[in-house]
Parts: sequence; structure tokens; C-alpha cells
Amino acid sequence: MTNREKLQDQYEDALFALLMDDLAWREGVRLLEENERLKNDPDAKIREEVIIRCRRTINREFAKKNAAKVCRVSWNVFKRISVAACVAVSLFTVAFAASDTVRINTLNLMVGVLQTKVKP
Repeated sequence: MTNREKLQDQYEDALFALLMDDLAWREGVRLLEENERLKNDPDAKIREEVIIRCRRTINREFAKKNAAKVCRVSWNVFKRISVAACVAVSLFTVAFAASDTVRINTLNLMVGVLQTKVKP
């Protein structure tokens, strides 16, 4: 792209921005006048039941978003707890298989617990 083409593109972009700025100002003035007219028009008041329905809709959408966030956080916590439980079970399994002391103490604990549950 030549220097002249770059300058032409910049000129077109600047001209478009100026035209849009002018249009935005005119629309802004028109919409402010329309807003003032509607504020002063008693027939343009919004009915109370419409406001209530709009608020319910907004609250429902926020509740959906909050529920999705709670679900995502709960899932992340569940994943971390699951990983911790798997690590603990793996460590216990290795210790149970490798150490006679851990194996004997675990079996004694199991026998003691089962004997207390079996007694009438």
C-alpha cells in the first residue's frame, strides 16, 4: 500500500468519524427533547404492573446468573475434594500395603469397630 493510499484511507476514516459525530449530536438533541416531552406527558406514564413484570424478569435473569455461578463454584469445590480424597486413599493404600504396623493397626481397628456394632 502506497503512502497516498494510506493517507486516503485515513482521510476517509476521519470524514466518516466527523459525519457520525455530527449525526450523533443531532440525534442526542432530538432524543433529549423527546425525553423531556415524555416526562411532561401524563399519558406516557408506565403502568405499575408493567414495572412489576419488568422487575420480575430482571430478578429472574440475575437469579439464573447467580445459580450458574454457584453451580460452577460448587463443581470446582467438588473436584478439589475428590482429588484430595483420591490422594488420601492412594496414600493409605500404599501405607497399608507397605507397612505391617499400619496393616495390623487397621485390622485391629476394624475388628474393634465391628465387635462394638455386633454386640446386642
